[in-house]
Amino acid sequence: NRCGWSALHGIVPESLAGNWQLTLEFLKIVTEHWPAHLEQSGLMSPMERRNLLIEARTKALIMNPPPGPVIAAGSTGSVPATAGLLRAVAGLPQGAVVLPGLDRQMDEASWAALGPDHPQFGMKHLLEAIEAGPRGEIPLLPGCHPGAAAKARERLISELMRPAERTHQWAEAATALPPETARQALDGIELIAAADLGEEARIIAMIMRGLLETPGRSGALVTPDRTLARRVAAELGRWGIAVDSSSGTPLRNTPAGGFLLLILEAAGSNFAPQQVLALIKHRLFRPIPDRSETAAGARVLDLALRGIGALPGLDGLAASLTRAEREARTDHHDHPARKRLRAADWAAARALIRQLQSIFAPLAGPEPNTETALAELLVVHADIAARLSCGGAPDVWGGQDGESAAAFLAGLHEAAGGEDRMNLSDYAALIDVLMRDVPVRPRRGGHKRLFIWGTLEARLMQADVMILGGLNEGVWPAVTRSDPWLPRAMRTGMGLEPLERRIGLAAHDFTQFLAAPRVYLTRAEKVDGAPSVPSRWLLRLQAVLGGLGQQDGAALAPAEPWTDWSRELIRPQRFDPRPAPAPRPEVDLRPSSLSVTEIEKWIRDPYEIYALHVLKLQPLDEIAAEPDARHKGIVIHRILQEFAEKEPPGTLDEGAEERLLAIATHVFDELRDWPDLQAYWRIRFADIAAEYIALESEARAAGVDIFAEKAATLAISGPHRDFTLRARADRIDIDTGGAVIIDYKTGQPPSPKMVELGLAPQLPLEAAMLAGGAFKDLPAARTQSLVYLQLKGGKPAVIPSDISKSIAAMDLAGRALDDLKMAIALYERQDTPYLVRRMTQFENRFTPYDHLARTKEWRLVSGDGEAR
Repeated sequence: NRCGWSALHGIVPESLAGNWQLTLEFLKIVTEHWPAHLEQSGLMSPMERRNLLIEARTKALIMNPPPGPVIAAGSTGSVPATAGLLRAVAGLPQGAVVLPGLDRQMDEASWAALGPDHPQFGMKHLLEAIEAGPRGEIPLLPGCHPGAAAKARERLISELMRPAERTHQWAEAATALPPETARQALDGIELIAAADLGEEARIIAMIMRGLLETPGRSGALVTPDRTLARRVAAELGRWGIAVDSSSGTPLRNTPAGGFLLLILEAAGSNFAPQQVLALIKHRLFRPIPDRSETAAGARVLDLALRGIGALPGLDGLAASLTRAEREARTDHHDHPARKRLRAADWAAARALIRQLQSIFAPLAGPEPNTETALAELLVVHADIAARLSCGGAPDVWGGQDGESAAAFLAGLHEAAGGEDRMNLSDYAALIDVLMRDVPVRPRRGGHKRLFIWGTLEARLMQADVMILGGLNEGVWPAVTRSDPWLPRAMRTGMGLEPLERRIGLAAHDFTQFLAAPRVYLTRAEKVDGAPSVPSRWLLRLQAVLGGLGQQDGAALAPAEPWTDWSRELIRPQRFDPRPAPAPRPEVDLRPSSLSVTEIEKWIRDPYEIYALHVLKLQPLDEIAAEPDARHKGIVIHRILQEFAEKEPPGTLDEGAEERLLAIATHVFDELRDWPDLQAYWRIRFADIAAEYIALESEARAAGVDIFAEKAATLAISGPHRDFTLRARADRIDIDTGGAVIIDYKTGQPPSPKMVELGLAPQLPLEAAMLAGGAFKDLPAARTQSLVYLQLKGGKPAVIPSDISKSIAAMDLAGRALDDLKMAIALYERQDTPYLVRRMTQFENRFTPYDHLARTKEWRLVSGDGEAR
């Protein structure tokens, strides 16, 4: 626009709030530095250059009128310089200005009340600027002879878009639109409300597919919603129809653009394991021609970087890989997938890390906040991308998206000034934002009769059937957001157009498309699971229909049941629900040895035992996992075990608590990469230590012998083979009166009722094993108490819970052992299945094998076969 920064000086600060006065002062600084920068650089702003070029053309037309006709079409003169050019064209002897969609039927009172959000607002100002005279005297374009239906539609659109101040006249819509005129105006318009965006896309695709049944008939979807456009294009793929969206695909959403962003995410995160794995698994990642070697290295890194303690940084990744390789060789508890890796696999992973270290050296060196010249960052970025993909065909620069990415970086490099400097984080954000507005369009021509257009492209195009999609408020029209720098008073003072002008331009597009002979209006009632609001123009249309006595909306009801058809399209031809899996493996394949903790899983969810011991499927840890409640329990168990092993028999002295805390400090040092969690757990354990030492001192003073982390095995004869029960007790206290078996719990321990029902048999089974002399280096002994020691921190920090108060410990032990023997005999029968979630405690708790068992699938159906 013609307003400049100098217009700020004419705004009176006293009329604005204090915070906007500060903004005004800030913008004054910009007005002084920005023009100076342009002058020193020998540049001008794009808007100024545009205005000067248009003005030069305007002067040339006035000074030297062409001898032939000059026609200006397709512009509403929203830019002042353009309005001046149109005025000059209109003044030429053979000049003509074609006004798109001028409303010649609106009454003068409504015309005078037009606001910036009205589609005719720009036309009104253009007519005043070019001094065109009364609207009614402006002739139709020669050769344009609208029929009765077109005139009726024009009347409907004019009525639909009445200014808000004149909408009371809708009550008299029947006068302005007699029944026959209304019928003609509405004939050819259908309104379809879909349940969600997916259904809307399917309906639109079905309408477009149906058009192909009529030879020569064309159709177009017009929408500002890129997501809807992409989904419609994908839905058309059901029938092998390829339709390209004119808006293209944002560069950041293409393989090449995503690859460039992953490079920056990896470097910007200090090569965090998740980001590095995302990069090396990208299809364009191939630093060497041998794809199999790269894939092997990526697979090993994926396994090596799982669990607690994966270190960031390329050197940290190398150290994590070395540690994982060592654990795979020496730790018999390590995951089988890692233990199966060969020396060549580990070597491929080490080679891959060396390649990353070499290629990323230019970005790995500087500190995160170090600023580098933008031009240098662009060169380094492009070089790294090329080296990371040089072994493949095509590389990152191949294909349409690769060429667009190369042109994007080259153009940005050309525009980068020598003084433009930024850190890596800001550079990554800049590239990401700029890529969003770079469209990638396929070279090949699209479909000959079906099209997907944005609102800008559709202004110059025409199709037999127009589908206006995404008619929800906030989409079409888009949300009008407040200007964070210029309030309305400032914009008015500077001569800028109000923000609502964009709504007026969108409304002008809508009315132009609505004038097509055949129009489908579609919207989704829910978007991303949330209810949506119909576009204001649809609400206006419904209000006009109300004035016509057609409140039920039957006049706009679709002639075909598109909604039913779209749902039928995705409905399975046959619904044959499968029951929950109940595998019955051969008896020899069933486990013949379980731990006491696995016995509870065997009771509650036998399928988990089947997956773990028969299928040999052991869950993988998360990549670079964060310490969680399970890890907290492991850490505290380690601390107490080490303390028990180091403390000599006898009473504790006053330094016992200090020694326990020293052990805790050493163990907690492993959590140095999570300082907040480390500090919190240390504080909680300090509470635990004081109360634990008090209980320990009391037990030792009573002459109790304390045994920690004792292992046991017990052979149980089954009908066909022996079964081995394994256990490792956290702590066993033995004195002359018998034994007390203690299990540490950092979470919620089982209730006595669960133990009595046999759903938590761990401690009773350990008591049975102790009575049978199954614990190594311990004599057989009767158990007098079964205790869960809850270590939770806070006040109280240690809560003992004796679950053998109502039923004697040995009675519980006998019951648990008898139940186990019956279970052993039951599962040695071929017809006994491993059921899923047989007696689960928490119905909605996820288990690692729920996906394998298709739990969500069969739980959707009740026993009578009806969906829940």
